[in-house]
Amino acid sequence: MRHALLITSIFVGLSGAASPANAQHVIRVTAAPAAWTPMFQELAAQFKKQHPEITVKIEAQNRDFESLTEQTLRQAITGDLPDITLTGSNQIRVFVERGYAVDLGQFMSTDREWRDVSYSSAAADTGRIDGHEYGLTLAASMPVILYNKNLLAKAGADPEAFPSEWPEIINLGRKITAIDQDDMGLFFDHESNGNWTYLALLESAGGQMATPSNDVAFASKQGLWALELIRQIGEAGQARADMSRDQARQAFTAGKLGALVTASSGIGVFQKQIGGRFPLGVAPFPLPSPDGRLPVAGLSAVLFSKDPAKAEAAWKFLKFAMMPSAQAMIVKSTGMIPFNEKVINDPDSLGGFYSSEPLFAVALLNRDRVTSWYSFPGPNSIKIFNTIKDILRKVMTLKATPEQAMQEMKSRVAAALAR
Repeated sequence: MRHALLITSIFVGLSGAASPANAQHVIRVTAAPAAWTPMFQELAAQFKKQHPEITVKIEAQNRDFESLTEQTLRQAITGDLPDITLTGSNQIRVFVERGYAVDLGQFMSTDREWRDVSYSSAAADTGRIDGHEYGLTLAASMPVILYNKNLLAKAGADPEAFPSEWPEIINLGRKITAIDQDDMGLFFDHESNGNWTYLALLESAGGQMATPSNDVAFASKQGLWALELIRQIGEAGQARADMSRDQARQAFTAGKLGALVTASSGIGVFQKQIGGRFPLGVAPFPLPSPDGRLPVAGLSAVLFSKDPAKAEAAWKFLKFAMMPSAQAMIVKSTGMIPFNEKVINDPDSLGGFYSSEPLFAVALLNRDRVTSWYSFPGPNSIKIFNTIKDILRKVMTLKATPEQAMQEMKSRVAAALAR
C-alpha cells in the first residue's frame, strides 16, 4: 500500500539520519476555529519551553473546519501543505482519501513515552480510518444544552432541574416563548458543521448516518424521528425567528433565549460573554435509546509532513498536546472533554477544576456513550453536508414536512455518493 511504503520510508530516514541534537525545526500548523487562536498559540508557546529547538508556527484564520479543509486542499494543489492541521475529526477522511495524511500508528507503537499516555479507546476510534490512526484527537466537544436559569424560573420551571427528555424540553421552550414574545424558548443549532447536531439526534436514538459500506442509513425510523423533533422545535418558536447560529448565540448571551442546543466547547466563551447578566446552566444531551450514542466533535491533528526530521518534530508536538498540562489548558480554554483519561480525576490537574467548575463537568456525563463523527466518503462530502443543512432548515422553518425532507435527503445524498 502507498501509505505503508511512505511511513516505512519515513522511519528508515529517522533511524538513519544523523541530525544534530540542536537542529532547529519550524513546524507549520494550520488550525480552526479562529476563535481558539489564543489557545493554539499558548499551546505552541508552552511546547517551545520544553523543546527550544522546535518552533511551532500557528496559522488559524479559518472560522470553521470546513473552510480550513477547503483551504488545505487548495494548498495541496500548489504544494504548500502545512506540516500539521488541527481540524474536526470528521475532516480526516478527506485527507486520507487523497493520500495526504500520514498514519500515526507507527509513531504510537514505537514511542515508549506514548505508552504512558492514557489515550482513551474512544479517542482512538475518532481518528481511525480503515484500521489506521490517521488522526490524533486532542480533545472533543460533546453536544449539550445551555440554558438561562432566570427564564426557566420565569416560566415556572425549577432552574436547578432542567428536563432530561425532549418532549418536556420542547414544552418548556414553548412556555418561555409564550410568556414574552421578545424571548425565544429553545434554539436547536441545525446549521452545525458536518450536520453534527442532527447526527447527535439520530445516533442518540440508536440510528446511523450510513452503513459500514457507506450507503445511506439515515432513512430510518430514527432518522425520521430526528426530523420530526426538529419540526417540533420549530413549531415551539424557532421557526418564527429563523435566526442564524450566530444570531442565536448573541440572543442567548443577551438573555433573550431560554435554551441553546450547542457544543460543550462553547461553555467557556459563553461564561465570559454572559458575565453576571444571568445564571448559566448546562444540561446533558438527552439519550432516548439505551443503544444511543453521541458523536464527539473531536479536535484532531492530521500529520502531512513527509520529511523525516520534520515528522519527528511534529510528533513531539502532538505528543506534548496529550500531556496533562496541555490537556488541562485545552479543556479550560474551550470546554471540550480531554482524551487523556488520567487528568480527569487527578486533583492536581482537571479533577480540581471540574470540582470548582461544575458546568464544565456536565460534558463528561455521557463520555462512555461516545462515537466518532461520521464523514461521508468521496469528493462530494462537504457538498453533502451543505445539502443536508439546507434541508434541515426547511424542516425547522416549517417549509417541508419531515417525510418530504427525508425523501429529499435520501435521494440527493445517494446521488452525490454515486458520483
